[in-house]
This record gives sequence, structure tokens and C-alpha cells, in this order.
Amino acid sequence: MQLTAELRDALAQAAWRHNVELERLQAAVEHESAAELAAVLGLDQPAADVQMARIRRSVTVQGDIGAGCRLLTDDVQAELLAALAEL
Repeated sequence: MQLTAELRDALAQAAWRHNVELERLQAAVEHESAAELAAVLGLDQPAADVQMARIRRSVTVQGDIGAGCRLLTDDVQAELLAALAEL
């Protein structure tokens, strides 16, 4: 997943809130990895799975994970920003 400047800013805010390294959080989101997200944020795996499911859902089009990023409409971006804000 390639992030826009607005999405990178949302990730930076989440990293600041959780006092974690932005690069590690960004890598977890770009890799769409719940395991990495759990490790970075100190979440248990089920909680990380829930958070990552919201992120994945916003960037999945007809079963193709990542297609939403290529079609980053305002609606898709808004849903992804909301998911990142809840990290």
C-alpha cells in the first residue's frame, strides 16, 4: 500500500499517540500485517486483527487487497483515515 501525504500524517499522529516509531507503524500498515501491528502497538493479536481488518477493508475492491489504494477515492481515503485514527 502506498500512502498519500494525508495518510502519512494520520500515521504520524497515531505513532505519536502510542509513543512508537513512525517507521515501524508505517511498515506494519504498508505490509497490511496484523502481526507487525500487534508488535508495534503492543496489542494482543485479536485486537490487532480487528484494527487491521478495518484498514484492509478500506483498501480492498472485489477481493483484491490493495486495489482500493489504486482507486483512492474520497470515500476510500475517508474510511482509511478513520481506521488509522482509531489505532
